[in-house]
Parts: sequence; structure tokens; C-alpha cells
Amino acid sequence: MRKVLWIFSLSFIFIFGCSESGEELIEEDRLKAPDFKLVTLSGESYQLSDMKGKVVVLYFFLSTNCLSCLAAMPDIESDLVKPFENNKDVIVLALDVADGNANIIQYFKDFTGVTFPVLMNASEVANSYQTTFDRLVIIDKAGKIRYKGSRPVINETAAANQTINQYLN
Repeated sequence: MRKVLWIFSLSFIFIFGCSESGEELIEEDRLKAPDFKLVTLSGESYQLSDMKGKVVVLYFFLSTNCLSCLAAMPDIESDLVKPFENNKDVIVLALDVADGNANIIQYFKDFTGVTFPVLMNASEVANSYQTTFDRLVIIDKAGKIRYKGSRPVINETAAANQTINQYLN
């Protein structure tokens, strides 16, 4: 009788204790994009949770002393903003991780000529996404991180464009 009970217990643990649903929950939690609320130079507010149903591209940049960030902004404009400018389901945002002053950020935006929103004071957001400057993160319509760049953006725009297209459908 003990042997039957032991086999039943092991079977129960194996079937229910190792089910994929627990693993999926962990994976889903890992993919969930942390919410944030930041403002632009003009005071316009952007909160990630308000953008559900859209593919959101985050470009983490450093407004001070970052030549690769300066070089990447026009590429982001041409490769990630312009191709989707008529699609209301794609939002591209730049987030300043330097927490720089408004004058520096405005100069950076004017110098690069970007048309997409530039958000200030984003160092805590970068920390919550476990990323640094000159990196891209793409969030799908359900609020899950689907792309997290590990190299300077100038090397990532083609892959990012493909990811955007993949998650638009």
C-alpha cells in the first residue's frame, strides 16, 4: 500500500508540480515591460501603460558626451520613425538617461533634427529595464519586451525594424 501511495505521490508531483503553466508565468513576468511616466521638454506626459495596443520603441540615450547617441538619432529617424510614421500603432520615444537639463536635451534634439518625442530624467527607467545608453528596447502591443538591444543602436536598426513589423500583426 505504501508503494502505491508513494508512486501516486510522485506521479502527482510530476504531473502537476512540473507543469508548463508555472514556467510560462515566470517567462511572462520576465517579459513584462516595467511601467513608467516621463515628460518631454514641453511638459507632455508619456506613460507606458497608456500605450497598450501599440508597439513601443524606446531609445535610451545620453544627452551629454555621447557621440554614438548623436550618430544614432538620424538613423532611428530614418529607419524606425519614417517607415512607420503613418501607422498609429507604433510609437518611438527617446529617453535621456543622463537626467540632463532641458537646455542640453533641447540642443541635442535640435542638432539631430529628430521629430519623435524626447523624454527627460529616464535614468531610473533604464535601471528598471536593466539597460544603458545607446540601446533599443521594443515592447509589443501587450506590454511585453520583445527586443532588447545589446550593441550600439547604429548596428541594431535593421533588426529593430523587423521586430516592429513582426509585432504589428
